Amino acid sequence: MTSRSPKTTPRRDDDTRSRLLDASRDLFTAHGFRGTSTRAIAAKAGCNLSLIKYYFGSKEGLLREVVRPHIEAIRELIISMDSGGAPSPQRLREFIMKMAHQLDSNSHFFRLIFAELLREDSPVVADLLEPVRLNQSAALAVLQHAKDRGMLRDVDLRASLVVMMGPLMFYQLAYPVASQIVGPRSPEVINLIAATAADIFLHGILKGPSTPAQSPEEETA
Repeated sequence: MTSRSPKTTPRRDDDTRSRLLDASRDLFTAHGFRGTSTRAIAAKAGCNLSLIKYYFGSKEGLLREVVRPHIEAIRELIISMDSGGAPSPQRLREFIMKMAHQLDSNSHFFRLIFAELLREDSPVVADLLEPVRLNQSAALAVLQHAKDRGMLRDVDLRASLVVMMGPLMFYQLAYPVASQIVGPRSPEVINLIAATAADIFLHGILKGPSTPAQSPEEETA
């Protein structure tokens, strides 16, 4: 009588998992989440369709894993602001500059995230919002520390966070419109947007009472 071998769980193959993530990243970026099928992902990765469920549970699970490193990279950047005590104006400025370049270098993925967040019927909104909320909480903590130190006026910190991030995100999310105003994507344009956003956020846009605005005639005199 021959004995049957006990059932064993398939060994997880890191190479297969990586190929699925790479294929998903390419296809999601090119066609969006809804425009990409699990069959297309499996074909591009060169593996069996069932392995998507085995490794990630679903296409939604794949999306979560594709965008997770990019959201976490933003959180690490935010947390680094608190590593050396309360932030200074210079550190806040450096943070805004770094955030602008982080968003720009991963613009495809952030557009992918927001495309799903804007869909009321998206099955991944709750999963995507959770890590985003962690980022928001970390950023609000940085602003609260700056306020506690007396660096900020008595303004609503949540609204201030939206104002601070708005210009950086608008260029990426509304690129066809924004690029007509300040120019096509380049390191110089990203620096310009980030530096201007930092200056306006930290100092405002109006001249102070001691430096009244000059008329055009005075400026050319």
